[in-house]
Amino acid sequence: MPPLTKSSVILTYLIFLLILVACVPAATTPAPAETAEPATPSDELATSATEDNMAEDPTSSPESSGSAGPIPDEEATGLMYDLLRGSTDEVFAAHDRIQRAGDRRFIAPLIELLRSAQLGLVPSTVAVVHFQTLEQISGQSFGSDWPAWITWYGASDLTPPPGFTGWKGELLSAIDPGFGEFLQDEFPSRIRVEEIQWGGVLVDGIPALDNPKMIAADKADFLEPWEPVFGIAINGDARAYPLRILDWHEMANDVVGGVPVSLAYCTLCGAGVAFDGRAPNGETYDFGSSGFLFRSNKLMYDRQTRT
Repeated sequence: MPPLTKSSVILTYLIFLLILVACVPAATTPAPAETAEPATPSDELATSATEDNMAEDPTSSPESSGSAGPIPDEEATGLMYDLLRGSTDEVFAAHDRIQRAGDRRFIAPLIELLRSAQLGLVPSTVAVVHFQTLEQISGQSFGSDWPAWITWYGASDLTPPPGFTGWKGELLSAIDPGFGEFLQDEFPSRIRVEEIQWGGVLVDGIPALDNPKMIAADKADFLEPWEPVFGIAINGDARAYPLRILDWHEMANDVVGGVPVSLAYCTLCGAGVAFDGRAPNGETYDFGSSGFLFRSNKLMYDRQTRT
């Protein structure tokens, strides 16, 4: 008998299967399923309570059904710092806890960690799990599109875990220690700290123009007649701050008509706003560039309190 080839073995095997199928008896009709016992009142109460908790708890996502539930505040703060400072094992343990709880408060810190990974501030060994948890508890799939995450979050009413402001300050201190001075838990904020973003420069990386020397308008031969300027007039003292100069400084601190003023210009939103430097408490303030943005608007800091 000649040796079997691979094709002949396959053909023989297929013929055998066809014969075997032909010999199998017809399937019998399955027996009716047993009727389930009716739920007891306690079962119904437990089910109702679980559904109510999921409906009322904004920290739980649909994917977290059957999870351990919202994380207590103190533990949530600790988990944030495990994500930031912890060993690899502690980071993975924190993610496991967050995923099981489905606690949507962690969306804000995870967006920060996603951005930090892109900036090289977060070890690549844990960057992937940050991203996976973010998508799981948010139910969104923006991938690595950080601006899309920020835009989506800005339209939500989500809140971060307690201590988020100081945590974010410590995270961004890896770029500039001055950022940690601005973002502290004891500093109240009238804007969402989650939406305060690094603008790409250090503190005072764009230096303010302080008490600039003025010249008469007819001596400003470096300007073209059509060039825009920002004009301020107080107590008969009128001054013009050329846009081409504020483009470089974005902030001017000056005294006009005996009044301390700070002129802020945001190159991203194209707005110039003058502020009276005198506060109701009698203090006088001047300002610098924090290096931060809020929805593409420049954020100043005052030099007296550094807030």
